[in-house]
Order: sequence, then structure tokens, then C-alpha cells
Amino acid sequence: MKLTALLLGSAAAFSVVGGAQAADLAVAEPVSYVKVCDALYGVGFFYIPGSDTCLKITGYAQVTATWMTGIDPPRDYLLKTEAGIGVVGMWNGAAGEGSVVVKLKNAGPDTSATVVLDKGYFTFAGLLVGFASNIAYNSGALDTDMNNFDFADFTHTQIAYTGAAGPVSFGIGIGTGNHWTGNGGWDQIPDIMGYVGFTAGGVGLKVSALFGDEVAANPYGFSVNATGTVGAVGLQAGFNWAHDDASLIGGPAGGLGDWWSGVASFKVPVGAMSFGGQFSILDGPGAGNTAYEGAARLSYALGSNVTGWLELDAKRGIFGTWTYGVSTRLKAALPGT
Repeated sequence: MKLTALLLGSAAAFSVVGGAQAADLAVAEPVSYVKVCDALYGVGFFYIPGSDTCLKITGYAQVTATWMTGIDPPRDYLLKTEAGIGVVGMWNGAAGEGSVVVKLKNAGPDTSATVVLDKGYFTFAGLLVGFASNIAYNSGALDTDMNNFDFADFTHTQIAYTGAAGPVSFGIGIGTGNHWTGNGGWDQIPDIMGYVGFTAGGVGLKVSALFGDEVAANPYGFSVNATGTVGAVGLQAGFNWAHDDASLIGGPAGGLGDWWSGVASFKVPVGAMSFGGQFSILDGPGAGNTAYEGAARLSYALGSNVTGWLELDAKRGIFGTWTYGVSTRLKAALPGT
């Protein structure tokens, strides 16, 4: 009898505990699972739980080794680590698509480097506001390790409006001009820059212009850049012109007078690799102010996140000095970086 009573009491106790646990499970909060939104914005984006904003975390680390002759003072070898991390947020609201981009990277060789702001801007309803690449930037098809004599190749604080209508794209904006003279951000007037682009059938054309402000001069210039493909081969050619500051097209800072540069490049995919070459020329006022640059690069992939390249470079400076070198780089990056 006592044994029967004990068993019945134990069963009753377990039923109470089970009922309490069932009650607790019934009121548990639902779990928010992370969902990807790469169909909207590309690889690496996922929804921030509880919102309609998509987020992507970017990051990379790379090591570059360079052997170069003809450097003054004499230098032969450089081994450098560069790393960066960033976040990109994207959303689509009633006023249009918006984004926030913040990226940091090291500046300088290895442990002596300081962390600097690489990019920091937002876009909203066609506006671009913040620290970003100049909207008038025109570059070659091959991202060589040389100077390249590209037009308006710098990052600065700007307020710009960009848009597109069918095959036509356009942009206009104002920005700081202290990328030339280091005036601490103070200028009499801001940079004024803009571009018009056209794309059709794999062929692209972009015309850019910029008017700047300095202490000693008011430089300005324009660029025409064309891209296209022949089969799988990518081709690019461009012409740049600048007045009263050659640095606007990748030349020496403060170079007065009229300067021009031209660039032509190609890129050929070969399986998981690609091979490309580029030639640039820069010419300024007076005799002996012509510079040349040539580069050839073999790029390859080691798995999904690791890439590398091997590059041969030759350059003649405006004072006639030739430098030759070879560079190689290994880079690991998060998807979508």
C-alpha cells in the first residue's frame, strides 16, 4: 500500500513538472534567424534581424613583395602587409535605395602603420555624401601596381548626385580640394566635378571633367575613357588633359602648364587565370617632360577566397630616369569584398 502511494505521488509530481515545462515552452519568444538577401545586392549580404536592411561585412589581408631597380635613394626590395575591414548596409525605401559604407585600412608598412579611413559615405535617393572616390575618376582596365596616369584618382569628401536613364549615366558634385596642397581642408571654392557615361552592347564611354582650387592656381581638366570587349578580351583606351596641376592626371604635384596623358590596356581570361598589359604616357610643357609606363600582369585564384598576381613593370620618369621591377601579391578576402 505504501509502495503504491509512493508511485502515485511520484507520477503526480512528474506531471506537475512536465506541465510547468510545457507552459514555459508555450510562452518562449520566437527566434529570429538570419536570412540572406544576396539576390537583391550580391554575395555576402544578409538581413539584419528585425529590419529590412541588408548588411555585408568586408575584409581582406594581403602581402606584396616588390623588387625594383633605379630607385633614388637606392632601394631594391619591399615587403608590405596591407589589411582592411568594413561594413556595407543597403536598403530600399519609399524614397529609393540607400546605403552606408564604412571601410578602414592600415597606412604604412606593417606594425608602424596607422589605421585610416579608406571610405566613409552614404547614398540616398541618388545623393552620395561623404569620403569616397572622386566621381570623375577614370581608370584603366588593368589595375596595375604602377601610377597609371589615371584622371582624378583620389578619395575626398564630396557631395554628389548620380543617376542613370537607360544606357546613359551621369553625375555632378562638389568636394574638397586639399588633396593637392594639404591646406587642412580650407579652400576658396570647392572642387566641381562631373561625368556623363554611355553603355550599349558591351561598349562603354565615359567623359569626366573637374575644376579645382589651389593656393597658386585653379587647375582643371577632362578625360575620355572607352571600354569594350572582343570575344572574351577586355579592351580599354583613354585620353586625359589637365591644366596647371599634373597630379590631376597622375603626374607630379604642382606641375603648371598643360599636361596630357594616354592609356591603353587589355585583359584576357585564361581559365582560372587572366593575363593583361597596359601602356601609359604622360607629357607636359617644355622639353624632357615625357614619362612612360608599361606593365604586364598574370592573375590567378587559389580557391574561392585567395587570389594572387605576378607583375612586371617598367617606367621612365619625366627626368629620364628608368626603373624596372617585379611585384607579386597574395590576397585573402571575405566573399563580396
